[in-house]
Formats: sequence, structure tokens, C-alpha cells
Amino acid sequence: MLEGLEPVDPVLFGSVAAALFTASLCLTALRPSLVVRWPRAVLALLLAVSCAAVLVLVRPQPLGLRLAIDPSTEPLLPVGDPSIDAYRAAVLDFGDDEVFVIAMETDDVFTSENLGALRRVS
Repeated sequence: MLEGLEPVDPVLFGSVAAALFTASLCLTALRPSLVVRWPRAVLALLLAVSCAAVLVLVRPQPLGLRLAIDPSTEPLLPVGDPSIDAYRAAVLDFGDDEVFVIAMETDDVFTSENLGALRRVS
């Protein structure tokens, strides 16, 4: 349903959300009687906003979240950086750019048993 949507510009989204939040906060502070007089309308509005947020975040087919984490380093490189080509070539030569750190707690890492364990893990 929402698969064809483009990513939202975070600055624009933040600006619009801040403006709406500020307007609703000012309206509530200046006219609290409106919230008290129409509590069902306020709750219905909050429910509609919550449902809209769920529709954007949840994928119905297959059921899951639309959020994804990109653990690679490439999104962190500046746009137009000349080192991007070297980075992509390195990924093609050596595989992915996922980095794993293995920690081993021991009194003496240089024993034959511990070095063998490190070799087996790596």
C-alpha cells in the first residue's frame, strides 16, 4: 500500500511536526475549555494520528516493520567524496564491510589453548 513512497526529508518533517505540535500546545494553553468540552474529538484525533504512525511504520505483507538498519559504512561517507570509488572497489575485492569484534577475557592470551581458540573463531 505504501511501498512506493519516497523517504521523507527529515528537516521538512521535523519542521512541520514542530509547527503542528506548537500550534496544538498554544491552542490547549489558550483555550483549555476546548479540550474539556470535546474530549471524544480530542481522543479521536489522537487515535487517528496514532493509526497513521502505525500505518507508516508497519508493513502488512509480510508482517513486519518498514524500518531497516544499514550497518555499512557507505551512508556515512560524504556525497561526492572521491574515496567512495575506492571504498566500493574494496567491498568488491574483499566482500562486505561488516566489522565484527571478538573479545576474549583471559589471564594470558598467548597460551597455545587460547591462541587455538582465537584461530577457530576467526
